Amino acid sequence: MLVGARAVAEAAFEEVGERVTARLTSWVAEASAPRVELLLVQGLPQPRKVDEIVEKGTEVGIDSFLIVPAVGSPRVPAERVAARLARWRTVAREAAKQSRQLAIPEVRTAGSLQEALALVGSEGWRSLLLTPGAGEYLGSVLAGDTRTGTHGIPPAGPPVRWALWVGPEGGWSSAEVEVLTSAGCLPATLGSRVLRTETAGTVAGALARYALSDW
Repeated sequence: MLVGARAVAEAAFEEVGERVTARLTSWVAEASAPRVELLLVQGLPQPRKVDEIVEKGTEVGIDSFLIVPAVGSPRVPAERVAARLARWRTVAREAAKQSRQLAIPEVRTAGSLQEALALVGSEGWRSLLLTPGAGEYLGSVLAGDTRTGTHGIPPAGPPVRWALWVGPEGGWSSAEVEVLTSAGCLPATLGSRVLRTETAGTVAGALARYALSDW
């Protein structure tokens, strides 16, 4: 299986040696212009948990991951996080191949909450802060987005870009919540259940795709 930015095709290897050659046998799917793009901004948990977050998030349609240290994050040296980044990108690639995604999600890191906010803002993402104490459900916030058309389907034009902010184990601190909401992040909840950090992003991605009629 070959995965590219625009298409997925079946191929048969014809020669494997110093050179590898393959023959395309059929097209599986071709990419159309994306209507919705999802970024998961994940407060750094134990690094091994990021493997699962990236894998399952990719399967449900997260387009990009940004891992950021938070107040509640374990004290992991920056060089260790940098060393794990290559693995997380490999996990994203394998998950994309397995689920026949038409593009491989990007996995990046930020050095601080402020750096993550600046990056998200510069790239034009609109942010949802996922926290159990929020007054509105994720689906309700997305359904009320005035940039989308009937049934939450974005009209023609640039894709709608949503960044989903998920805290580490224990969630975002009150100070972080204040910083994020002051920066324009819209609070939203996933429901009455409190999910583990490695589960919340995957659930949020699936719910967002469903709410925006882009599942």
